Amino acid sequence: MEVAEVRSAVPLSADQESRLKAALANATGKQLNLKVVVDPSVLGGLVATVGDTVIDGSVRTRLDNVKSRL
Repeated sequence: MEVAEVRSAVPLSADQESRLKAALANATGKQLNLKVVVDPSVLGGLVATVGDTVIDGSVRTRLDNVKSRL
């Protein structure tokens, strides 16, 4: 079983953690243990790391992408 580290700007509820764990397991095809880290620098959204795979849905990255296009 692998560990999925999830960085979120705010704490997640038990329901959110459960749904996120199921979604990540479905996306990766792996059984996962979820480790949630509260990181205010994310600003919003999530950054999930499973092994070498990073799924970045953070507001910070979206803002950086917009800045680079301007």
